[in-house]
Amino acid sequence: MRIRGMRGMRELRGMRRMMILKTIRSASRASAAPTHAGWSITAVASRWIVGSAMRRASRR
Repeated sequence: MRIRGMRGMRELRGMRRMMILKTIRSASRASAAPTHAGWSITAVASRWIVGSAMRRASRR
């Protein structure tokens, strides 16, 4: 799947942001129940966010 132009990149970024928001929301909801599960989800989400940010920086 190849995306051309800034619009494609922007859409991808928007989708990624939505995914991040969704994961954070689900993590906060889970943290209300067993805290361990919530923390593990947040850790994974944050690590994924950092990884994507690093990749984006390296691409430039």
